Formats: sequence, structure tokens, C-alpha cells
Amino acid sequence: MATACNLFLGLDCPPEEVGIESALNFVDYTYDLDKVKRQWHTLEVPDHLLISSHCVVNPTSAPSGAADVSIFTYQAADQWLALNPSEYNKVKERYTNDLLNKTEQFYPNIREHIEECELATPITLMRYNSQPKGSIMGWEISDRTEVTAGPQMAKSPIKGLFITGASIGPGFYGSYKAGTVIASLMNQKLTAGGVQ
Repeated sequence: MATACNLFLGLDCPPEEVGIESALNFVDYTYDLDKVKRQWHTLEVPDHLLISSHCVVNPTSAPSGAADVSIFTYQAADQWLALNPSEYNKVKERYTNDLLNKTEQFYPNIREHIEECELATPITLMRYNSQPKGSIMGWEISDRTEVTAGPQMAKSPIKGLFITGASIGPGFYGSYKAGTVIASLMNQKLTAGGVQ
């Protein structure tokens, strides 16, 4: 399953003050994608982060003079599930610190502006999205995964109900493609005289 860790920050300043000038920032510390994929299956912070702040494009998404920042990375669930409850909080605290250390390499003074900080792990995602292993984008994405979203995968045994999203196409692209497939299928059904 494709799942993640996401560190949510509330800052006491606008995002530009810590150097975040784009709403979406891909931050890579290596060109070795095999290494990054291996890191997803450890409790080590991967060398690929996505750092975003809605405030860059919508300053009203946080109180005046403040900012929201999200630091996202893919992370498999199995290594988190293997932790016992007493280890979980310690590992979560270490992971948060390691994630902030990596982020500071690009945004050096971000830590001194943090007012709120909360890490969502695959366990958190399992709890709140009720998906297997906290999945955020369907099944695990790998070099062998094909995006197979098509009309045959969208049908359900319930008349008029079609399945879409990450359930039939992994990842962002798969979800978008699945939506396009369903829209096309619905258009065919509607022009033919109704949804069946």
C-alpha cells in the first residue's frame, strides 16, 4: 500500500519569511531513486520530501502573520505496525526531529518559527481514513505496477454504482485516469438513455 508520513506545522510568520516561496516544493537529497524506495520501508526519513504551504497562494488559510506548512514523504506502514506502543511515541518523536533536520537544510530557520507541530504516520492514517495500512493512493506503486483503470474495473455489483479513484488506479495519475474513465463511461450511459 502507498502510505505516508506527513508533518503538519503552524508557523508564527508568513511562509516567505522561512524561505518557502512556492506552494509546492519537491526537495531531493539524492538522485538515487532505489535508495529512496528502500528508505520508504525503514524508519529512516527518506531523501525525497514534498514541502507545501497553502498560504503562498491563499494567505487566508492561516491567521494573519502565520502560515501552515506540510512536510510529506512516502512511508510504508509495516515498520510502523511492528512497533509496540511504548516504542511508537519515541520513534515518532525521533522521526519528527529527523524530518525537521532534513527540512532545515533547505529552510534553515524554520524550526525557530514553529508554534504547532504534529506528525501523522501510517498508523494515524489507518485510524482516520480507514484504509488498509493507511493507504492514501491505492495499492503500492512499484516499477511493475501498471495503471489499469478501465471500464471493466469500474463496474460494481450494485446497479448505477461505479468505483473510481485509487481503488482502481494507483497514485495520483491512476486516480485522475480512473475519474476520466468513469466520466467517459457515465457520458456513454447518459447519452444512451440513462445510467444502468
